[in-house]
Amino acid sequence: MENQGGDQPDPDRPDQGVLLVAAERKTKERALLLMRYSGLAIQDAAALAESALEGDCLTLRKAKSGTRVLCCLPEPVTEALGRIARPGREHYT
Repeated sequence: MENQGGDQPDPDRPDQGVLLVAAERKTKERALLLMRYSGLAIQDAAALAESALEGDCLTLRKAKSGTRVLCCLPEPVTEALGRIARPGREHYT
């Protein structure tokens, strides 16, 4: 099967399996970094919309309680999120 996803690894190609695992690991590391500095639960971090981050400030409502979250993130966290942002996608994950 030919990879139609551009630069994304193709899980159906054995030679790209390592790339897929590495990409998933980096995404998980970035999600953990986000949760550590924002206090978000995993469900909120996984569903984080790119529009929730403006500059270094994060604004959203928690899924479970509806509580509004406002916090500023350190530069390494916003840079990490920027590396997983994909044009045309509404969410980071």
